[in-house]
Amino acid sequence: MTTYRAIASAEWQPQAPVTSELVQALAQNHIAVAEGSAGAPRIASRTLFVQRTGASSGNSDFSGAAEYGGVWVNATASSGDPSRSSIAISVSDDGATFSSAVTIINPAVSESSTVRFFLDFATGDYHLIEQSSTGSSSGSSSTLGSYPAGSITHVRFAVTSVAGENAQLIAEFHGGEAVL
Repeated sequence: MTTYRAIASAEWQPQAPVTSELVQALAQNHIAVAEGSAGAPRIASRTLFVQRTGASSGNSDFSGAAEYGGVWVNATASSGDPSRSSIAISVSDDGATFSSAVTIINPAVSESSTVRFFLDFATGDYHLIEQSSTGSSSGSSSTLGSYPAGSITHVRFAVTSVAGENAQLIAEFHGGEAVL
């Protein structure tokens, strides 16, 4: 894998000398970015898949989120009667303390729902579009509560399914506008 080298502002200022190190960085950095080398800005996505079937629940944590600008989530869940499956998201800047969870999908009893959700790590803003099995749809935008002041390093998905039902998600982490 090609090594990424940050280029200091002093190297591209007027009258700065053109060194072989600078030329090498200019020639290799775009390759390192495309390869996802350590320290390089992220342009490629990383995907996480979580599925729960039957009566099961648990947290699925993603570390390394600081390298990305946000996450797109596609999720589905179905609910029995009277129990309901659900998926919630929370974030952390240290992997130990997480923000309050925001439920992104929790279908009505005896229904299923599909949701498309985006969370911007820089601002904590999220956008959600939900389509239920009855044909109704809704959308919302807000900001995660108790959003960490530092950079987002971990994302937690709390996925719960009930007996005879299921819940699953695909999360795609993207480079976006992350400051690295």
